[in-house]
Amino acid sequence: MSALVTLTSGLAGPVAAETVTLPQPTSTTAIGALKLPYDLRILGAGGDASTTATLVAGATPELFTATVKSTFTMVGTLVVTINGRRVADLPARTGGLVTARLTPSDVDKGLIIIGMYIILGPQLDCFSDSTSTATLSKGVLYYRYPITPPQSIGTFISPGLSQLTVQVPKAASDAEQQAGLDAVAALAHRFAAPTLVTLVASDAAPRNDFLHRTVLVRESATRTPASRTSPSPAATAAATSTSTATATAKAGATASATATSTVTAMATATAATKAEAQARAKAAASAKAKALGAQADGTPPPTGAGAGQAASGGILQVQSDGSLLLSGPADALASTAVALADPALSLFDGKTLRNVVGTPDWSPAPAKATLASLGATAISMSGVGRMETAVGINQPAFGKSLESLEIELVGTITPLPEGGTGRVDFIWNGLLIDSVNMSSDTALAAQLKIGSDQLNRENALSIAFSYVPPTGKCTPPPLAARLDIDTKRSIVKSKGGESVPPGFARFPQAFGPQVQIALGEAGSFASKVQQAGNLLEALQSLTPEQLTVALITQDDLESSGSPAILTGAGTDVTEDLGAPLTISNLVQVRDPAPRFTAAIPGPLALAQAFENTTRQGARDLMILGPIPADATKPNYAAALAITDEFAAKIAKSPNRWAAMTGQVMTLGTTGQLREIPLPKTTPPLSTLEVVIIITVVSMIALVAGLFLWSRTKPRGPVPSLPGTSSTK
Repeated sequence: MSALVTLTSGLAGPVAAETVTLPQPTSTTAIGALKLPYDLRILGAGGDASTTATLVAGATPELFTATVKSTFTMVGTLVVTINGRRVADLPARTGGLVTARLTPSDVDKGLIIIGMYIILGPQLDCFSDSTSTATLSKGVLYYRYPITPPQSIGTFISPGLSQLTVQVPKAASDAEQQAGLDAVAALAHRFAAPTLVTLVASDAAPRNDFLHRTVLVRESATRTPASRTSPSPAATAAATSTSTATATAKAGATASATATSTVTAMATATAATKAEAQARAKAAASAKAKALGAQADGTPPPTGAGAGQAASGGILQVQSDGSLLLSGPADALASTAVALADPALSLFDGKTLRNVVGTPDWSPAPAKATLASLGATAISMSGVGRMETAVGINQPAFGKSLESLEIELVGTITPLPEGGTGRVDFIWNGLLIDSVNMSSDTALAAQLKIGSDQLNRENALSIAFSYVPPTGKCTPPPLAARLDIDTKRSIVKSKGGESVPPGFARFPQAFGPQVQIALGEAGSFASKVQQAGNLLEALQSLTPEQLTVALITQDDLESSGSPAILTGAGTDVTEDLGAPLTISNLVQVRDPAPRFTAAIPGPLALAQAFENTTRQGARDLMILGPIPADATKPNYAAALAITDEFAAKIAKSPNRWAAMTGQVMTLGTTGQLREIPLPKTTPPLSTLEVVIIITVVSMIALVAGLFLWSRTKPRGPVPSLPGTSSTK
C-alpha cells in the first residue's frame, strides 16, 4: 500500500498542493479509516454547522481529510475546525481540499467534532449570498488502534466500532433467536451509523478483530442466583448521571439530519475537559460497583434496571478470543440482551458480569412535549440578510403514528429600527406555513397547525430570519438583528392517528415499543434469521427509542391483529395476507383485483409494506417475499440469494430503512434497489357514506319524478263524465 498521497492543504495561508504521508501500521497497531456518515453543509452568510465522529476506545486520531465545495460569490473564508481548533482556511468562492494532522487532545470522551463556518467581507447587497452553500464531503478520519482483542466489557461495548455481529447457533432455540434479535436492537440503539450490527446463525468460530466484534448468544441450564441489594446515595447519583447522559443522547438522535442542531447538543455535552470526564466516569463506575456489591469473582451484579432488585439474569463474559458471551437460562436471555444498550456497560473494566437484567430504553415524547425534549438545542440567529436553521420533528420520536401537530413557538427578537425591514418565516417540509413581521415588540410568538396531509415520517421545521437595516445596504457592516427561540418553553402537541399512507413510511411508528417478527416457510433458517436481523437493525436506526422483539410463528402472524414483519414469505401466505404483489408464473398487482400482469424478468427479491385487514381491524405488515416455496423451481436458489442481498443492502445503506419507499421494493440481478409504483386505488366507501349516497340518490329521483309529473299533469277544466250520475 502506498504511503504517499497528494492533497491540497487547507491550512491557513495560501492554498498549495503538498504530499501528505498517511499514518502507517506498526507491529502492535493498525490504521483505521472512519468515513463521516453525513456531509456538512452551511447556508448563507451566517452559515455554521457541525457533525461528530466517534473513535473506538483505545484509538488515537492521526489525520483528517475532506473536500469542500462552495457556491458563494463574495470574497471571504471558509473555516474548518476540529473540536473548536481552527485547522483549515479555504477561499469562500472555491472551497478546496482539507488535510489536518490530529492529536489525542482533539478527542473528548471519544468524540471528535468537525465544524465549518464562513466569514464574508462587507457587501452592499445584504442578500447576495443568502442562498449560497458550502458542503464538506468525503470526510475521512485516519486513526491508530491496537491489534489486541478487547480485554474488558467496557472496551468491547465502546462506541466507534465498524461492525458488531450477534451470533446464535445454527440450530438456535426460540429463546436464542429472541435474544439474538433483542441484542441487535439494543446494539443498534446504542451505536448509531456508521456502526453496522448484523445477526447470523452459525456454529463457526467467530472472527474477531479490534473493529469487528462478536456477541455469542448461548442458552444454558445454569441459573445465576438472584441477589438483592440496596443502592447507596452515591450509586443513585451515578445511575442518575448515566440516565441523564442517555436522555441527552436520545434527544440528540431525534433531531433532523441538519448537522447544526444535532451537533450543537453534542458539543455542549462535551464541554468539560477530558480529565474531568474520565474522573466522573471512574467515580460513577466505582460508586455503582460498591453499592451493588461484588460477586465471588469480584464483579458487580446486575446493570441497568436490574440494579437493586431481586432478579435472575444472564451472564456477560469477555472470551479469550475477544468475543462477548451472552449466556443464561431461556427466560433470562432476552432481558440480558436488552441490557446491551445500557451505557453503564461502557464504564465497566472487568471481564464478567453476572445476573444482568435490562429494561428497554423506551420513553417516547409525550402528547405535549417541548422542542428541547425532541432534541432541539438553543435556536439562535444573529446578523443581517437571511439566516436559517432547521429542527427535526419525527413521528418515531413519539412512539406512535400521528394524525396532526400543533406547535407553539416562543422567543425573543430584536425590535425593528425605523426604516428597517425584517420577518421570520416558518417553513414545514419545504412549504411556507406562516410568517411574522418584525416590529417594535421584542416578544415572538407563533402557533403552527400541521394537518395529516402535511405530516411525513420525518419532518423538518425550518425557521428563516431575514433582516435589512435602515440603510438598505450592508456596507459598512450595520448593527445585527437577533432572534432566539426558547426551546424549553416552545411546545409541540401531538394527536395520535394516521397521516402517512400505507407503506414502508409507516414504520417504525406503527409498532410502538415492540416489533413482532415471524420467520416464514420459504428459505433456510440461517437466511431468515439474518434477514430479520438486518431489517430490525435498519428499523431501529429510525427511532431514538429502544425497540424490543416478540418472536412469533407465521400462523400467529396470520391470526394476529398487530403490525408485524415476516421474512421468508412464500407465495401462499403472500396471497392470504393480501399483499399488493404476488408471483406465480406472472407478477400480479392487486387493486384489490389484479390491475395488470407482467412476466417475471428473472430472479428478484421483493419487499412489501401494506395495510392488512383482520377481524381485529386494519394493521400494517412488512414482508420479504413472495419467495417460491418449491425448491425445484429454477429461480428458487437465485431468489433466496438475492433476498439475502436485499436485506443486507438495506442494513448497510446510509439511509437504512428509509431507503425503502412506497409499498413494493425490488432488487434484481443488477443490484439496484427500485420501487415498483402501484396503481392508485379509490378507497372503499364507509357504511355511513353508502347510506348518505342512497338517500341523496333517492331524494333526487323523488324530486325528478315530482317535476316530471308537474310538467305532464292535465291542464284546464275537468272534462264532463260520459253519462249522468246521481247521489240518491
